[in-house]
Amino acid sequence: MKAIGVKYLHFFYGMSAILWACVVVRSLLLLPLVGLRFFPGGVADFYLSIAIGNVVLENINHVIFCRKLNYILALELIGRLFIGLGVILNYPIIAKNAAFPTLVLSQGIIELFRYSYTSYKLKFRIPKSFNYLYLAVILVGYSVKTLSEMVLMFLSLGYADDRFGTFIKIVLLVYIPSAYMFFKHSYARRG
Repeated sequence: MKAIGVKYLHFFYGMSAILWACVVVRSLLLLPLVGLRFFPGGVADFYLSIAIGNVVLENINHVIFCRKLNYILALELIGRLFIGLGVILNYPIIAKNAAFPTLVLSQGIIELFRYSYTSYKLKFRIPKSFNYLYLAVILVGYSVKTLSEMVLMFLSLGYADDRFGTFIKIVLLVYIPSAYMFFKHSYARRG
């Protein structure tokens, strides 16, 4: 890859890490101040715009620099759109559950570590201790994130009509195997 491409990707991953750090800090500040009832009003739009926008830009970067579509990133975009637009924004009452702040914090910490790790890896050699810390964050964070998303989908079944409710049930059935695939992809990304 050309030097300008490495500089751009280093900047992109660094800025993404900063944005996810903002999501985590904002969540940690707002949750004790406003509680679960008003937490979605202060975080949901910001979180969803960062979560969806980041994956869109990462897909575009992958197409530009690798000249092909990364299907895992494309599926991740579809999943984030479904959780964000199909579940959370469609049924905002479920965002008042404890699963929503758990989702925001777990995904924020995962992405903060992932983008920091990738940005650092572009310029420097990764120390083994940071590599193990990154693996621990992936292992714990993806489990918590997946469980939170499944709880939010399950809670939305009470508000969804029959057709969309059936679709959510189908998504819940394939969620564990697909979550394992994403976990495996993130685990392999560290090398």
